Amino acid sequence: MRRTPALRSASPTSLGQEVWMQPPDMENPAPRAGGNRADFESSSVQENSENPGDRQGAMNSNRLPVLAAEIKNASVVFAQAQRMSADCIIVMGKSLVEAKELCAHGEWTGFLKAAGISPRSAQRYMRIVKSGIGSDYLSIVGLTDALDEIDAAVAAMPDPGWATFISYENEDGPPDVMMWWSTGSLTGGFLQTWKNYEEPDSHTCLIVESMPVFYIAFIAEVMASGIEGNNPRRQIVRQSIPFSERDEKIAFARSEIARYRETRP
Repeated sequence: MRRTPALRSASPTSLGQEVWMQPPDMENPAPRAGGNRADFESSSVQENSENPGDRQGAMNSNRLPVLAAEIKNASVVFAQAQRMSADCIIVMGKSLVEAKELCAHGEWTGFLKAAGISPRSAQRYMRIVKSGIGSDYLSIVGLTDALDEIDAAVAAMPDPGWATFISYENEDGPPDVMMWWSTGSLTGGFLQTWKNYEEPDSHTCLIVESMPVFYIAFIAEVMASGIEGNNPRRQIVRQSIPFSERDEKIAFARSEIARYRETRP
């Protein structure tokens, strides 16, 4: 029988010589050990009768619940880690604010080094605390996005001595009104009147002497676009007014609040 060069290979035992291997006779396969040719043919038919796709599908169906459980467990741990991280930022921020008030001139840098925190991180954590953002919201948006929202809120505040006044169209009566002004680097005053749907002939008035600018920006956004941000309202007026006009509007709102309280049973 002619040898087939395609199946030759080099072996360490050949000492560099070519070793020729006889290819299997596929027309007359050798019987398996412990069986005859009939057994071989029967077992071959049985093995090949299974559909590889069925085996793969069974493996996939068994694997999917395991993957779902892994994802669910990791998601729970991740959410817990986010909440713990937010809580730690609030704790560090509050402690840093207090420590900075207690440090004498020239002691702040040494205190930060002793606390093991960089000046930049300290500034970021204190800014979060001073903004009024709580750990619940911080755990959702994260530190970087929260700081970006604070910066945007600060940028939307009017110059000192001025207030931003906005009125929105109200189909059922007088316009809804918002007004805010700066009272500090991260705080502002706020006035809002909106339709009282429980008593259609009246408006609800809210006056806050000082509140975080982050919340002012949030309320302004909700009033302009709705809770879901998909219900924009038409502005009638948006203008900057001096504090003299602001004080007149505040006085009028307070008189309306007093009048409303007097008429209530």
